[in-house]
Amino acid sequence: RQFIVVQPVLNPELMRPATAAIEAVASEAAALGFSEENGYRVRLTGEIALLHDDVNAILSAGVQSTLLSFVLVAGMVWYALRSGRLILAILVTLTVGLILTTAFALFAVGELDIITMAFGALMIGLSVDFGIHFGMAYWEEIDAGRQHSGALAATGERLGLALLLCAATTAIG
Repeated sequence: RQFIVVQPVLNPELMRPATAAIEAVASEAAALGFSEENGYRVRLTGEIALLHDDVNAILSAGVQSTLLSFVLVAGMVWYALRSGRLILAILVTLTVGLILTTAFALFAVGELDIITMAFGALMIGLSVDFGIHFGMAYWEEIDAGRQHSGALAATGERLGLALLLCAATTAIG
């Protein structure tokens, strides 16, 4: 066994600041012929390599938790509303909101970081409430005997301002 100690130059502006350094080590090792085929095994250790692996694990978990949250929320919306059109409207609105919010975060900050990766699940949980409230109020209007367009208008009149204020406070948060 031989050890080569390197002190990488990190890019602190990136979410994974050691990526370039780790890729450079792998590239140099391959260029020098240090490969499994030649009987060598190159491994990285130390604080920077371990932190890099931790960040990669957190990013992967953030994507998984966002997808799981979306699936679970879709199930809850289906259970609560049982209307294909309402469910589709809520899930499309939720997806567009998640995309627009992520785009805003990228524009405002420049790059997603570990904290913003956990944001997806939180955003889904907070945002779907508005759709569920609107859908349930819509069904109340339908149950009261209103037709579709009248039920939508009455629901909008009854909840529109309250949901707008709630959305504004959530957006500020």
